[in-house]
Amino acid sequence: MIFIARRYPEARRLIRRLRSYDVDVKVCANALARTKPKAHGLAPCDLVGRRLIVTSARTLEVMPPYLIKGARADVVGARTATLARRHGLRVDHVARTAEDLCRQIGDTCLATPPRLYLRGARTAYDIVSALHERGIDVQEKIVYDMIPSKRLPSRLRAALRQGKLTCMLFFARQSAETFCHLVRDEVGASRLRTTYACALSERVAKPLRNLPLDGLYVAQTPSARSIETALFSKLAPGA
Repeated sequence: MIFIARRYPEARRLIRRLRSYDVDVKVCANALARTKPKAHGLAPCDLVGRRLIVTSARTLEVMPPYLIKGARADVVGARTATLARRHGLRVDHVARTAEDLCRQIGDTCLATPPRLYLRGARTAYDIVSALHERGIDVQEKIVYDMIPSKRLPSRLRAALRQGKLTCMLFFARQSAETFCHLVRDEVGASRLRTTYACALSERVAKPLRNLPLDGLYVAQTPSARSIETALFSKLAPGA
C-alpha cells in the first residue's frame, strides 16, 4: 500500500499510474492536519492598489473570492496559480519556491505599489524580510493555521500494524513532523522498517530521518512530478 497524505492536482494521474503496477493506493485529504481559517479583518478597500503574494493554495481556499477578485498577484506553484486564476486574480509571476519568487520580484518589480503577503501561521521562508532587504514594501496577513491531527488515520494505522504500508508521500514539513510524533505513540517506529518515504524537499525530509525507514527519497525539485520520479525510482526502476 502507498499512502498519499494530501490531494494535489496531479494525484489522479499518479494513482492511475500506480494502479497500473497493481499497487494499492490510499489518498486522504488533510489526513495529518486540518486547515483552520483565521480572522484577518481584510475588506475589499484594503486591497485597492495592492499586489498580493500567495505562496500556498490553502490561502486561496480560505479567502472569499469576492475579496480578492481582480487583484494582481505573484504566487508560488502551479496549483496556486491555477486556483488564483479561478478566483479572478491576475497572476504576474509564478515561481517554484518562495526564494525564487523573491528573486523574480526583486529583479523586475522594484517600483511597484505596496504588496500584501497572505499566508499561513507557519512558513518556511521569511518573504517579508527578504523583500525588505531588496527595498520592497510588503505587509503580511495571517489568514489560516494548520492544526495537527491528534491520531493517525485509521486506514494508515491499520496498514502499519499489518505490515502492509509500502510507502508514504510527504508534501509538507508539518505533516512529516506530525506523522513522526503519532507513529511513535500509536504503533511504534519499528513498524516502519519495511516502509520507505518520499519527501517534497530536504526540509520536509528532515524529521523523517530519525525514523527507522527502509529508505528515504527526496525530490530533486519541489514539485509533484519530481516527487513521483523519486517514488518510481524505488517502485519501478526504469519506468
